[in-house]
Amino acid sequence: MTHTSASHHEQFKATESKEKQTTMNEWPFNSTFEFASLLANLTEEKKSEKTAILDVSQVSSVADFFVIATANSHTQIRAICHHVKDYLKEMDLTPLSYEEDSQGHWYLMDYGDVVVHVMRPEARELYDLESFWSHGYQMPRDQWVRDDLGPHPQSA
Repeated sequence: MTHTSASHHEQFKATESKEKQTTMNEWPFNSTFEFASLLANLTEEKKSEKTAILDVSQVSSVADFFVIATANSHTQIRAICHHVKDYLKEMDLTPLSYEEDSQGHWYLMDYGDVVVHVMRPEARELYDLESFWSHGYQMPRDQWVRDDLGPHPQSA
């Protein structure tokens, strides 16, 4: 099932309202890596496992970073993805598209330069994105993990 809110070929834009789009100058992050780091940390707030950030900016035109996380059930996959989308929605950021398989083994959220993959262990092993994109660079965990993301936008 695929849900698209904008073309994959468009640059990611944050939505302020239905009438007005923000520009990249109003992007609330210092870098795409900072955004990928936030996404990875948000998945971990809902207890994802084996979370990784792959820098594929030099080897792919699809995205700059992939965030890959493991969830142990379809329910956990949905909880992680709803958490990420709800958090970013408070910042007026929505995915370009999102997609899930019919069996609930994986879910993908496309935020333009960053694509988030949340998978059951068997799907992660089957697709093995880390090996497929091994010519990219896996960001060391100590460069992106945070104990506290600060106040969530809705509580700020």
